[in-house]
Amino acid sequence: MHPIDSVGGGSVRKPVYTCVNAGVGRAGSDGLLNEKNLAAEAANRARYRVHHVGTKLNEAELHELEALAAKRNETQAELIRGLVLREIEQDKTGLRPSAEMVEITACRLLLVNLLGPLAKGEAMTPEAYFASSASQAL
Repeated sequence: MHPIDSVGGGSVRKPVYTCVNAGVGRAGSDGLLNEKNLAAEAANRARYRVHHVGTKLNEAELHELEALAAKRNETQAELIRGLVLREIEQDKTGLRPSAEMVEITACRLLLVNLLGPLAKGEAMTPEAYFASSASQAL
């Protein structure tokens, strides 16, 4: 690191530094711009959040967004980023039913298997119930 200039005015002057490749010209030195370093820098830059995605909202939508962000104690940007990433992840994994829907479907299946024969006046024995439940589970 070598000082190249000073920035600021008045009595406080802050030095500005630049990084100089001291290894350039030395025997056995790889230098800064070799293929390995460039690939590593490109992979490192790929993690940076530099791409902007935007939309426009009306006043009511903006107030709702602000309220939701405040409720979740997040900035608007982090809230929107989380929403976008969740949608992308959900799209990758496909639609998954909620736990509530699975339970409701299981209860409905139980009632159909129990109440159907009882409504017809048929006696429901434990063997008949378990046989119908096993065939429905397949």
